[in-house]
Amino acid sequence: MRVAKISCAVLLACVSLLGCGPTITKNADPVEVKIKVTSNGKPVDKVTLTLQPMTHGAVQSDSPVVKGECKAMVVPGTYTYYVASGANDSAVQKIPEAFRRGDMERKLEITQAGNFEVQLN
Repeated sequence: MRVAKISCAVLLACVSLLGCGPTITKNADPVEVKIKVTSNGKPVDKVTLTLQPMTHGAVQSDSPVVKGECKAMVVPGTYTYYVASGANDSAVQKIPEAFRRGDMERKLEITQAGNFEVQLN
């Protein structure tokens, strides 16, 4: 009988502690985005567009830009963006230097799947 009382006390203590841990939240599901990429009004080609997350739970996306367009699967959130070398290093040199690195002031807000535009001017 004494063992049963101790077992009940231990079980009650364990059950009461279950709600004391941190809350685990699930990240949003990734969505498909199509991004039009231009520089001075002309389609950018043969570079990589990097979307760098500025919010928790998102991951970086590196997508090839072909004829001014790229597609990516991203978690909704706020991103900064920049271009990097792709199929043609000389194509990157045509992009203004400010767009070859991330900038916390340059933001792309993705709330759902859809079409977006990035102007590298």
